[in-house]
Amino acid sequence: MLRFSSLDARAENAMRVVGFFDALIEQRSDIQTVLSQAGRFAEGSVGIAEPGERCPEHASTRLLVTGHTVWISRSPQEAFPLDDVLLERFGLACIAALGNPGASTLRMDDPALLELILGRVASSADRSRAIQLLGITPSTPVTMLAVHGDRAAAAHVVAHLPTHAWRRIAQLDGITAIATAAPPERDAAVPPGTHVGVSRPFRATEVQEAWQGAINALRYASDGPASRNLMFQADLGPYELLAAKLRPEDVAGVADVQALERLGKTSSGQDVLRTVEVLLCVGSLREAARQLHIHHNSVAARVARAEAELGYSITTAPGLTRVTLALVLHRLGQNDYLAH
Repeated sequence: MLRFSSLDARAENAMRVVGFFDALIEQRSDIQTVLSQAGRFAEGSVGIAEPGERCPEHASTRLLVTGHTVWISRSPQEAFPLDDVLLERFGLACIAALGNPGASTLRMDDPALLELILGRVASSADRSRAIQLLGITPSTPVTMLAVHGDRAAAAHVVAHLPTHAWRRIAQLDGITAIATAAPPERDAAVPPGTHVGVSRPFRATEVQEAWQGAINALRYASDGPASRNLMFQADLGPYELLAAKLRPEDVAGVADVQALERLGKTSSGQDVLRTVEVLLCVGSLREAARQLHIHHNSVAARVARAEAELGYSITTAPGLTRVTLALVLHRLGQNDYLAH
């Protein structure tokens, strides 16, 4: 192996770095082996710090999804080209080493492995190894859940999954990611204020697609008399394309969406929005009034206010179609969740 200090920035040398650490991963090296071999290869001091532990001063560092930090310590004049590549691959080798079934610091259900699989940085080979470390096969059916809510709410969702189903859990930028063998029941209880998106079943090798499907469903989840806070990708139909493609900035300039935004700025306007949503679901003023526990004249007055703000009738067939799409875009503008 070419000494690291003589490497330049050419792609072929970067691949030597990748190949060196991939070999350690493929050999299922333990953490001590990874550290000692990485130190020799880097020709410097290397290490891995526990979460909250300080690294040596002036060390180059990289934070891992496990919460650990890998580091290389050299004086500035000894910095070598491709140190960033070395840190990246060194970190992945450490994740794999800590995740070996015989290791005591990382279990098969450790969130770091699921984070690695769902992330966009790891290679397909790294994801395949992580899938194996999770104790599942590439063809294992996986359903992904995306949960927006506090940890107690996420724990509630996990507790209501089918008892026979395995599950792996991780946190991704405020969203709880749950991989499981079976989805929740459609009438599963979800705490108010908690929103859940559920993907279709995918093979384990397609877990990123499953995660995107869960996020797409999550963008449609909402509280309210005509809303559902537990949404399934399988129920989205063509609406999934909108969730996958449109960001809030894409819909912000739509006149109908702006009209709904204006209504939503006051409590009375929010009542109008809820009334319109219920009306679209039930199809009649009287049934909407019954659902909302108000007089049907009050429903009519709220509909009239919505029509005045929107500038068209929402009780005609074209108007119903238009306001339905406007409400969908308004929902997507509010729920800006992304797959990571």
